[in-house]
Amino acid sequence: MLRGEIGVLTHVVPSKTEPRTRCYLLIDFKDERYMGTLLFDNAAFCRQVSNLLENHIGKLIKEIGDLDLSYTL
Repeated sequence: MLRGEIGVLTHVVPSKTEPRTRCYLLIDFKDERYMGTLLFDNAAFCRQVSNLLENHIGKLIKEIGDLDLSYTL
């Protein structure tokens, strides 16, 4: 099992079925592909996070994790 902020974000796939409160992430790490799922209580917030992550495809997960999002509060 992998742990930590590793790999590169390659795809962001918002759920296409109701309730649309899931977002699937594809991450490449050492020539392997991994999938993770983000679960939300709110579909609108899920969409916002998906859109944000789509703007960071190709970046290291560590870089994405270090983003300062305080301006969104």
